[in-house]
Amino acid sequence: MQINKKFADVAIIDKSDLQELYNEIAQLKDRLDELGSLSMPKKEILTLKDVAEITSYKVSYLRQLVFRDEIPSVRLGRSIRFNRKDVEQWLEEKSSNRIETEVSNHIINNR
Repeated sequence: MQINKKFADVAIIDKSDLQELYNEIAQLKDRLDELGSLSMPKKEILTLKDVAEITSYKVSYLRQLVFRDEIPSVRLGRSIRFNRKDVEQWLEEKSSNRIETEVSNHIINNR
């Protein structure tokens, strides 16, 4: 790839070179994604700490949700575990419900 220089500090890149750079970056991103998935397999059974990292909620708040049966979980003695798919579905439902509530409130308030 050649860069045509016009002025001392400015480089002009033609469209084909820009597309080539974009393709190379996309390939590198795909490769990084592959490497990331190899080094960090997704766990199917999660701890409170895992769910806290995924949701950005505090562990103490998640404990409250568990005790109120507001989040799907399994208790194993004193330990609390979560199924990854159940947590992902719960997050989707929670997000969907919040959006529906906001839309309803907006409609009611703007009549």
